[in-house]
Amino acid sequence: MGNDKAAKRRAASLAEEAAEAQSHSRNLRAETAEVAEESSATEEAVARTLDHLAETHPHEADRLRAESKLARDQAARERRWAAEQQQADQLEDDS
Repeated sequence: MGNDKAAKRRAASLAEEAAEAQSHSRNLRAETAEVAEESSATEEAVARTLDHLAETHPHEADRLRAESKLARDQAARERRWAAEQQQADQLEDDS
């Protein structure tokens, strides 16, 4: 009978640890999604700056516009990644 109680305590302890790990995982996903969104906003600001520079420096316009496009592409990737993390959180919350 002592083994049964010990096994139940161990199972309860493991379940609690698993719940804590899941909670920590959700928190980390939320934090990294927030950082990705902030980074995306920064990339968009960089792209706008590069566009402005392209207008004021015509001799460098092609290169600056290409860099601007790269920054916007990176911003889009970061937004998609953040959205995927938020969807994963929703799926986990629904289960």
